[in-house]
Amino acid sequence: MKKIYSTLLFCLFLLLGSTKAQNQNALAFDGTNDLVRTQGASALIAGSNAISMTCWVYPQNPSPNGTYDGFCGFRNNSDADFYILHFNTTTLEVRFRNSAGGLFDIISGGIQLNTWQHLALTYDGSKLRFYRNGVRTDSLAASGNIINPADTFYMGGLPYGGSIFNLIGKLDEVSLWSKTLSASEVKCIYSAGIDSTEAGLQLLYKFNQGVAGGNNSTITTITDGTGHIDGIPSNFSMTGTASNFVAGKTNVFAATATFCPGSNYIWGNDTLTETGVYTQVYNTIAGCDSTVQLTLNSVVDTSVTRSGFIVFAIQTGVGVAYQWLDCNNAFAPISGATNQAYVPSVIGSYAVKITYSGCTDTSSCYTFTSVGIAENDYNSNIIISPNPAKDFCTISAPAISNATLLLYDVVGKIVVKQKFNSMSELPLTTLNSGVYFIEFRNTNGIIARKKLVKE
Repeated sequence: MKKIYSTLLFCLFLLLGSTKAQNQNALAFDGTNDLVRTQGASALIAGSNAISMTCWVYPQNPSPNGTYDGFCGFRNNSDADFYILHFNTTTLEVRFRNSAGGLFDIISGGIQLNTWQHLALTYDGSKLRFYRNGVRTDSLAASGNIINPADTFYMGGLPYGGSIFNLIGKLDEVSLWSKTLSASEVKCIYSAGIDSTEAGLQLLYKFNQGVAGGNNSTITTITDGTGHIDGIPSNFSMTGTASNFVAGKTNVFAATATFCPGSNYIWGNDTLTETGVYTQVYNTIAGCDSTVQLTLNSVVDTSVTRSGFIVFAIQTGVGVAYQWLDCNNAFAPISGATNQAYVPSVIGSYAVKITYSGCTDTSSCYTFTSVGIAENDYNSNIIISPNPAKDFCTISAPAISNATLLLYDVVGKIVVKQKFNSMSELPLTTLNSGVYFIEFRNTNGIIARKKLVKE
């Protein structure tokens, strides 16, 4: 079976690129010594009277005065400056210094803490312009160019003398261009992101590497999307939510869809056969490159949760069917195990095959290394009458005394807890219809389990 993605998006976009799965990460800097260097990057713009730089920033330092927080750019304080720096709580310093030492500074207000903002700095040989969130906020007459071909491009800090103005915050989508971005191009980048094949694009760091907040200690370079020069990170812990890859600025049009596993899903010119997150680059009717991100899910939710001795399938709905399988026996169906919940009676590995809305899919296997007392150990001595029951049932177990009776629902929640001594009446009037599990415990732990059906 094939499904075709046909929404308004495809009336608005013309397909340019191919489908790919990717993360949407950023890079977090701890303000101490985290830094990314791109050696010799000034060679990419040397001698040009047309330079641009853009980035998404998430500043977190409320008092950068004096120490300052460098976002990105070139800074040798001599003959090659082109940078953006957090000057004080609400202002930025943006600077262009040409190779003749000519200095051109803009102090721009309006920066906000703890929120993503898009910044762009452009130079065309006669004017320096600064943009925030796609809108030009400042401009200044400037002249000259940068001739030095050996200067380093910095991210997350800028050098000053023998020290570094380190950033406390996050960066995403940092780019360097050997062209002057127009106002409309800056607005497009702000609203729709950057296509790595754009003319004049020299560096593009999306930071979509690793796992956000995970262990990324094996990553030793920051990938340049243009293929020119990868950045070199230093002093990052690469674990946790600081000094590491973290969730970034998602600048995409989001879409979701479902399909049956084993079938095909047609998206633009691509045929998808697996669930996942995919992106494609389009050209909008406004002339901007734009990214659409599709999250493709299975019609069947094969998620399984486990609570103590019970394993539960998450999928519910009209007509849903369950069949629990023995993973250690070639996924053989387990006789009678056709409920949403399953209680293993022996140590092993189990999965559930779920059929819903015309689709069938199977969960991962879940291993039980211990099941406590086997379900049938006390079964012959425990009588539940009636079962199924409606308003109440009587439980008789002469061999069990001085115990606690626990009644679980199918999501593992204890709905009844009472003392038990050989016989007890269990009220059911407040409970919904469905499958429940009775557990008997004493000071030695679990001593018996039984299944109860409430009509």
